[in-house]
Amino acid sequence: MIVKWLNIQNIMMNSNTMKRLKFKESQIISVIYGNLCIKKEIELNGLLEDDTIGFSNRFSQDVTFPTDVRLEVLIRNNEIHLGPLIGMLLVKDHEKLTTKVLERLKERIPSNEKGKGVVFVVSQDWIDVKKKLLRGYYYSVQGEWKEGVFPFPTVLYNRTYIKKNYFNKLRKNVEMRVFNNCLMTKTKLWKLLRKDASVNQHLPFTQTLRGVSSFLAMINHFDAVYLKPTNLSRGRGIYKAEKIKLGYLIKDTNNQEKVLFTEQELEQFITSLTEKRQYIIQQGVPFMYGKSLVDFRTYMQKDETKNWNCSGIYGRISKPNRVITNLKHSQEVLPLDQALKKFFNLNRTQRLEIEQEIIQVCKNVCIALERKKQNLADVAIDVVVDKQMKVWVLEVQVSYAADERLYQLPKSIYKKVWQTPLMYAKALTGFEK
Repeated sequence: MIVKWLNIQNIMMNSNTMKRLKFKESQIISVIYGNLCIKKEIELNGLLEDDTIGFSNRFSQDVTFPTDVRLEVLIRNNEIHLGPLIGMLLVKDHEKLTTKVLERLKERIPSNEKGKGVVFVVSQDWIDVKKKLLRGYYYSVQGEWKEGVFPFPTVLYNRTYIKKNYFNKLRKNVEMRVFNNCLMTKTKLWKLLRKDASVNQHLPFTQTLRGVSSFLAMINHFDAVYLKPTNLSRGRGIYKAEKIKLGYLIKDTNNQEKVLFTEQELEQFITSLTEKRQYIIQQGVPFMYGKSLVDFRTYMQKDETKNWNCSGIYGRISKPNRVITNLKHSQEVLPLDQALKKFFNLNRTQRLEIEQEIIQVCKNVCIALERKKQNLADVAIDVVVDKQMKVWVLEVQVSYAADERLYQLPKSIYKKVWQTPLMYAKALTGFEK
């Protein structure tokens, strides 16, 4: 069905289109655009081609109906739905939606979907909860971002955490699917999944760091432990601890080491951490290649099938003697197959088996979190494969870094990771692919 913008007041179509859609002349019908509903009368216009509906180019004074996108038409429950209308909530402050950010976001639009429906980006401070309107930038068929005002969309893809009270206000009296609104801390992940038999054997044992006693209990049981702040990202505040003959070797992310010789020194160190923020202490499950750590980032996303699928995996190799592998501390990034061959010396069949094991474990984690009522559809999961080829899940990141491109990922992975969420969002709207 083709949308045609005309200088008219109502809705127009020819007799063939009217008959096929089972509408009647002078019938009053609802036109749905996101969460906006407008009543319009149908008029007969024999000059319009078949499968074409004429709409007023002054359809609403309150919201933007972009004429430079190709709106699709869905007839459902004797109503006309225009769309899809999909929003992406990216930041809290609109000043962060800079020209540079918007230019980069063009890569999120699949090439075969450019100009189809309205995809817009918005910040939290540009949302008018009372009027149910959002101001943002929509992507035109010319490949440019243009400012507009929109009703609450059918689907909102969230890239920033929305607090519960505000989230409830957003969804009050509207039909809007919001996905990926979840704050997943390291403590929360352990608490949600530690009793889930489908995944708990893949989680390093984790406890809240409460003092010297909890530290000693863990370090005496495991060869190495990690001390991690529960709600910081990008590796900030992480320490690795090992028990040695002289005491306890502590290493930070800046490659600085110190030895704590007594329990008094240990207590002072732990207190310096926990008085500022909450920490966990976690079983160490690293895989070492020489003096470097090796782990894998796995992107799990719901796609147009509405099911969890893996959009890509890559291996990260840390600089020598580092305790983490994130961007700042990595020396090499490799596709999964190359990493498994180089660091684990596996044959092709073995590599495929480990790949499927990683994907299945990560999929089980996503499904288990959904069973716990977590609102997810796009996550990055960091995993380790140990010497015994066991897969360990270290962390689930919901708002993972927007600068994934800096890892110089293969274009096939990067493109799929960035574009899959919008394919899923469109599937949720009910419009055809």
